[in-house]
Parts: sequence; C-alpha cells; structure tokens
Amino acid sequence: MILDEILNNKRVEVEKFKEKINIQNYIKEARETFYEDRNFKKALKPRSNGEAVAFKICSIIAELKKASPSRGIFIHDYKPEMLAKKYENSGASAISVLTDKKFFMGDPKDIIKVKNAVKLPILRKDFIIDEIQVFESKIIGADAILLILKAISKEDYLNFLSLAKELSMDVLTEISDEYELDIALESGAEIIGINNRDLTTFKTDISKTMNLAKKIAPGIIVVAESGIHKRQDIEVLIHRGINSFLIGEALVTSEDVESQIKDFLEPYPVDNYSDI
Repeated sequence: MILDEILNNKRVEVEKFKEKINIQNYIKEARETFYEDRNFKKALKPRSNGEAVAFKICSIIAELKKASPSRGIFIHDYKPEMLAKKYENSGASAISVLTDKKFFMGDPKDIIKVKNAVKLPILRKDFIIDEIQVFESKIIGADAILLILKAISKEDYLNFLSLAKELSMDVLTEISDEYELDIALESGAEIIGINNRDLTTFKTDISKTMNLAKKIAPGIIVVAESGIHKRQDIEVLIHRGINSFLIGEALVTSEDVESQIKDFLEPYPVDNYSDI
C-alpha cells in the first residue's frame, strides 16, 4: 500500500531529523516563535454575495505540490512562491503547501518561501506522525497543520491537536470513513477534511464527502479534499452544504491557473440549495 510506504519512510526521516537537532532547544524555539495572525479557520467561513443570499461563494485552499506518487511530476520548474502569488491574486482563501520530500518532492522550506511571498494563511500538508513535526511547523511559519487520522493513533492525534492549539495553529483533521469521523467529532475538531481519495489505491470519489458530511453538525467547517477537477464538482457539493475545497492537481496542471481559480470562485446560485 502506498500509504504504508510513505509512513515507513516518514518514520525514518523524522528520526534522522531528531538526531540532527537539540530537541529541547528546538521545542523552546517553537514556543517562542510568533508570527502575524493569519487565521486559517476564519478564512474558510461560508460566504455569500449578500443580496438576498442569492448565491454561494466557495472558499478554496489552493495547494502547492510538485509531484504525487500516483501521477509523477506535475511541474518541473517548480517555484512555489511564484505560484502562491497567482493563487492569492486569483482569490484563494488559503494555501496548502505539501512538504513531503520523497513522494511529493516538497520541502518544509517551501513554507518559508511562501510565507514571505503572500499574506494568506498557510496549511502545512504532510504526514505528521511525531510531535517534533508540530513544533517544526510552527518554526517554519505554518498557520495550520494537517492531521491525517488514517496515519496516526487516536492518542497521537489528541496529543498533536492539543499541541497545535497551544502553539496557536489551526488543525485540519482529515478523515476518510465513519470511524475516523467519530474520533474527530469526539475530539472537538473544528475543521474536518473529508478525503475523497482512497489512500490505499489513490482513486477518488466525491460521493464520499456527500455521505460523510451528512453526519457533521452545522458550525463545523467541512473541507472536501481531492477529486475536485472542474466547476461541476464544486457545484454538486456546494448545493449539499459544502463550502470549502482543497484543490491541488486541477490547479498545478492548469495552463491558466488564475482563470481556473476564478472560474471555481464564480458565485453559485442557491436555487434548490439545502444545508446538510
């Protein structure tokens, strides 16, 4: 399974990283690190066009990634800070930066580059399996982190969730089935991402978001992740109460990324709209 391979490699990476640093000093540095307030959660709040709430406007977390294990390299001349500026100028609400090195050809330093280039909140997307990565996320400037419930135990999840809040970072909790959803809800997760991608096969199906989101109470932000390639995909979900979308492949492979985002953000009529 691809996920098992990724996690096995991540454990090796993390242990090598910990050998290179003074852990106590590193933790102290993280606790003393402060950045301007970029509220990731607030950036994803549902919006409308105002007048009679005739339209819904979605929030897009635009993702930066050079490659994926299933599709290979997307961008050979990868300059994350330049692409991030295009995302910001086109109306994205937040930016996701994939920092896994081996499988996605990212780097934690990419967050530093993006942080200096734009003013949007930044999500660190990686396979976080150790609390040292949470501290690292704070140091490099992440405003939020992704915690994947399929990749960690419930105990580790609760620990990382608490630590992130302590360090003033939001958490996007990723779930892919009802069992993981129950854990997220019990923990008080405020932002829940539903991954439409099967992490064992890497195939996508947006109906997963439709089905699982029905069990999530109003007030919790739901993010549809993966499998969003065209405006119709968003339209299907926004009429079922989903307002936030994490989009990567459709953007990094687009010939005109700015036009692509603007098309996604064009208001959606609320005729026959019903909340989940």
